[in-house]
Amino acid sequence: MKDQDLIRMLDISCVRQIHTVEEVRLACRLALEHEMAAVFVMPSHLPEAVKLLEGQKLVKPASVIGFPSGGESTAGKIYQAEELLRTGCREFDMVMNLSWLRDKRYGEISREIRLVKQAIGPWQLKVIIEASLLSREEITAASSTAAEGGADFVKTGTGWAGPSTCEMISGIREGLKAWPEVRIKAAGGIRSRALMEQMYDLGCTRFGIGIQTWKSIFEKET
Repeated sequence: MKDQDLIRMLDISCVRQIHTVEEVRLACRLALEHEMAAVFVMPSHLPEAVKLLEGQKLVKPASVIGFPSGGESTAGKIYQAEELLRTGCREFDMVMNLSWLRDKRYGEISREIRLVKQAIGPWQLKVIIEASLLSREEITAASSTAAEGGADFVKTGTGWAGPSTCEMISGIREGLKAWPEVRIKAAGGIRSRALMEQMYDLGCTRFGIGIQTWKSIFEKET
């Protein structure tokens, strides 16, 4: 795979609680320079990212909903989605309510996803299932439930729990058999180009990485 083909699948991420505005600015500069897909920041940093990315359409300012636990009320997630949209967010990653998943409240999960998707209109919604905390059966159930709710992507994790693996991608793909249009994003523990390419071969088409991972993989190669 060519470097630029892989780089265009990258979401560069600044969603740790200790990330500073200077790190957000660096992420935006890197994304613009290398033509990545999106820059993900915490909601409080979104205005800065929107300002830095304005005037172009390739790199999207992006943020998170119900992050990192997913346990907020549905009304709270909708409110956050609407606020982010007004601020200029153009991609949204929302954490699934994993307590509901464990309780097999699939209809409520799908409804919540559907309502948030309606709130953001045409923009892409990725649903984070925190796969490192789930069994294979739960991964497939979470993936199919996200698809039923209208998710554009199923995402492996927040990056705050365990690392993403090829086995998780396989489980997500199994859950999406009836929804081939729904894509997969891997985030958390993506530390090598080789792992990205293995995941791509399994059907993953978006990768969330931080600034340090970008430097260790891509700047080392140039």
